[in-house]
Amino acid sequence: MEGVEAPRGVDVARDNQLLRQALQRCRQDLQAARSALAMSRARELQARSLARTDGLTGLPNRLAFNHRFSQTFAAHHAHSRAFCLLFIDLDGFKLINDLQGHAAGDAVLKVVGARLVHALRSDDFVSRHGGDEFVCLLPNVSSELQATSVARKLMASVATPCRVGVRIVRVQASVGVALFPQDGHRLTELLGAADHAMQWAKLRRTGLCLARETAPDLLAHHA
Repeated sequence: MEGVEAPRGVDVARDNQLLRQALQRCRQDLQAARSALAMSRARELQARSLARTDGLTGLPNRLAFNHRFSQTFAAHHAHSRAFCLLFIDLDGFKLINDLQGHAAGDAVLKVVGARLVHALRSDDFVSRHGGDEFVCLLPNVSSELQATSVARKLMASVATPCRVGVRIVRVQASVGVALFPQDGHRLTELLGAADHAMQWAKLRRTGLCLARETAPDLLAHHA
């Protein structure tokens, strides 16, 4: 009959149903927002990782190295502990690029990068500095003996012949060694000292040189 109100129980049931539907939509919207936020965070982390990763070798790049150096410096400086920086350059790499092509050169860089990672300790850090140059950060290495021991291990690993396509390729590494704090206190000082020592090692064809052994005037004369 017109004008007859529905029983109150029916209204309550309808309201409860509408409330449950609204609550379900809220839950779905919240889940969608959480999923979107998680995807956004994942993309952000991936972008940060890519920004600090060398595209060829997969090693950390200069940006990542600078960040790790800051952390290492802060930890070691606060407790007056020494650490070491190695600057590595491949001898004869340009010849591989010239004679066998850049694809072969890229393959060699990948192999060398993987070998350096494998030869180092878990808390050491290696990055591709650019071209055929790599930089290693060795925390808690306090003596020249320790530093040169690690350097020689890396040199031996790099010198092992590797197969690129159908060819066997051999490269050697020249390594410069700089120690904190005796060879510098800032990144530019230590990196420059290790780079200079590496160039001196190339000049003398010794494969390895400590920063304190370099002679800047003679290196400039031979440049």
